[in-house]
Amino acid sequence: MASISITRATGYYYGALASVAIEVNGNKVAGLHINDTHTMAVKPGPTTLSATMFGSPGRFDYRFNAERGKSYRFVVSPRSEAVTASMVGAAVLGGMGALMASAAEGNGPFKIEPATE
Repeated sequence: MASISITRATGYYYGALASVAIEVNGNKVAGLHINDTHTMAVKPGPTTLSATMFGSPGRFDYRFNAERGKSYRFVVSPRSEAVTASMVGAAVLGGMGALMASAAEGNGPFKIEPATE
């Protein structure tokens, strides 16, 4: 097995929202609040981590090949592109523009990246 640890970063944007849904290979495994961490074991092989949020269109996927015996750490944080779209959409179309911009991009308001520390 391989070990995956996913932490939701502290951040101002989207901070008041309840949780970010995390899926591993299409199965929901956690709902992360700010500073929450979820750790789990996964089978070696192609692995897809996904972040979605109720009420927000789109999703963000991160794909990698999990290797037996290895540990992987990831951070979930707001996408700056989604924050900018929300601000522009709110100013221009009362929020509807952000909804359309996010849906058009095909990505949600959060991203998943390998941890750097």
